[in-house]
Amino acid sequence: FLQATSNKCEVVLQWVQRLIVEASDANIIKIPPPILSRVYNQLGNGIVILNNAEKLNDFPVPFPLAQMITFMLILHWMLTALVVATAVEKGIWASFISFAVIFAFWSIHYIGMELEQPFGDDPNDLPMREMQVDLNLSLRDLMHIRARFPPVFHYMPAKHAEFNTKVISLDSYIEEIRVTRDEELALKRRIAQQPRRRLQGRRPK
Repeated sequence: FLQATSNKCEVVLQWVQRLIVEASDANIIKIPPPILSRVYNQLGNGIVILNNAEKLNDFPVPFPLAQMITFMLILHWMLTALVVATAVEKGIWASFISFAVIFAFWSIHYIGMELEQPFGDDPNDLPMREMQVDLNLSLRDLMHIRARFPPVFHYMPAKHAEFNTKVISLDSYIEEIRVTRDEELALKRRIAQQPRRRLQGRRPK
């Protein structure tokens, strides 16, 4: 069923929500309602973000707007060459200025086209495969038996009594920081006054 449906994420989301409701009714998940509601909020935020990503992929820039942008860029291309040729006397500078301006506008246009379609196999597209592999590795690590339960600490007097401890006084620590800061400021003042003393020591001949 999941392979044949067109909305796999929505189906999985409904399954997860149904499992949470059933587990909460059966007292399998004993979580206070305010905390449990955050789970539904996170799931809802995830499906909203997914729908926004689908909008970027399914709804491109309107065709008339894209054609108008292309037409205006071509018109700008021709007018820039004519205006610069009449305003600049030297041909080298006219060619350079025309190329720089036209190249900048067309570069921005193509950058916008790349940002419009961030999904695909182009070098500038998002690394969807690497992101999915990283997500799968994170889920696999979270499902590990050692990750599902926090480690338990058993105090053993014979072993833990050998650990070295150090008592630090907060007042003495703050005093050490203050003294260190005063010494650094005094050193900076002496360094800043050295050129002045050299200049004052020189006498005009």
